Amino acid sequence: MLRTESTIPEGRLGEWREGWTLVLASLAGMSLGALMTYTTGLFVAPLEAELGWSRSTIMSGLTVNAVMGGVLAPFMGAMIDRFGPRKIAIPGVLVFCAAFALLSTATLSPIHWWGLWFFIGLGALMLKPTIWTYAIVSRFDQARGLALALALSGAAVTGMLGPVLAHHFIESFGWRWAYVALGATYAAIVLPLLLLFFYSGFELSRGGARAKDAAAAPAAKALPGLDIKNALSAPVFWKIAIATMLVMFPIIGSIVHLVPALTDAGLARSGAVAAASVLGGTAIGGRLVAGLLLDRMNARLLAGIAFMLPAPACLLLLGFDGDLVMAIVIAVMFGVCTGAELEMSSYLASKHFGLRNFGTLFGIVAGLMAIASGLAPALAGLAYDLRGSYQTALIGGAVLAVIAGVLIFSLPRHPAEFPVPS
Repeated sequence: MLRTESTIPEGRLGEWREGWTLVLASLAGMSLGALMTYTTGLFVAPLEAELGWSRSTIMSGLTVNAVMGGVLAPFMGAMIDRFGPRKIAIPGVLVFCAAFALLSTATLSPIHWWGLWFFIGLGALMLKPTIWTYAIVSRFDQARGLALALALSGAAVTGMLGPVLAHHFIESFGWRWAYVALGATYAAIVLPLLLLFFYSGFELSRGGARAKDAAAAPAAKALPGLDIKNALSAPVFWKIAIATMLVMFPIIGSIVHLVPALTDAGLARSGAVAAASVLGGTAIGGRLVAGLLLDRMNARLLAGIAFMLPAPACLLLLGFDGDLVMAIVIAVMFGVCTGAELEMSSYLASKHFGLRNFGTLFGIVAGLMAIASGLAPALAGLAYDLRGSYQTALIGGAVLAVIAGVLIFSLPRHPAEFPVPS
């Protein structure tokens, strides 16, 4: 079983003393799961040139991944509750990196392309944010916000470095070998960290950890929190879930299409890549600031503001005219909201529903996020194919961000404590 709220080491320093290596490993794992989101845009031009595909066809691979994630994420959440995250995450790294490298074998057939993305989807399913958030909330309480922020900053690290690496590999080796190089690079970094340090409260209490970590594990106890039926019948659950899904449309759609959108408006490709890198760097800062504030301020207020931020960013991108400074401003705005939405939704979910069924419940949220993350790039690509611009997609994204923010603002206060089942 996981640690209960009452058995987590007392004080923020105690939590960090025992759990900093877990945060590091989770950061690495989260960075891998974001690889396809932050690098696919760099492959659009070479895939268009060699295979003659439309942008919606290229982005349809993300849709295949999204459908798989949306359908199977709740099941994966239940598996995490049952077996713990370590036994899922480590095989997931191997499957995902191998499948990502196999994108180098793409042919003129879209069916082959979708088949390759099916295998990526299998690996990505084992690297969902639920894996990392589950591990963090099982070992952090008083410093939970900052710990989540650092762990989930892995996505922002890839947002900052992924476009640069992808651009370098494409220019140096061509797009096919670039897929191989990216997959191999991430496998070499992430897998050792998980093997050495990725032990959640589940593994600690079951004895499946190193002696140093296992010595700190408490006796297994029932977890506090709501049961699945009561949680799913609560309006607050669906407000968090739907708001998180809606805000992913403008965020992921804009991230994936940022480089082509900026270059279409006249910005040089090098400048667009630099702006995409700035987005990733800003996301790290956004997550850290949000994490510090979550531990000290009203989470509902912070999350509501963060969920609405993509709206003005979309409108600025709508009027973009090729100026590099404005491109960086837009990237910073998307980076701030990208750096906050996931940790805030997981933080709110853990506070409103407890840890008893966190994997299953947040697995449902992650499934909806996966659907939005896969559909957003494809829908934006379709809008471009039909209209020759991203205007429709950007206006729609702004509207969805406003709705998401309103839903978060309407949340009630979270319970002070939960019953512990006997």
